[in-house]
Amino acid sequence: MFVYRPDVSELESKLSEQTKILSSLQQKVDDLASKHAYNPDEEYTEVGSKLRAHLESFLETARSFNMIYTEFE
Repeated sequence: MFVYRPDVSELESKLSEQTKILSSLQQKVDDLASKHAYNPDEEYTEVGSKLRAHLESFLETARSFNMIYTEFE
């Protein structure tokens, strides 16, 4: 059985890319939060799902990086 093992530099690149996306999203959230008062009646489903999708992608990349990185130690 063949197990695909991405190159460490590829994983580092993906991790860096996902970190930048997450930082950008966090900055946008912080900017919006500072401009608008929180309204518990407002619908945040779409924004929450987009943020969740980016976070899941980031975490998957981090897990892959960690799994491969620990194999090479």
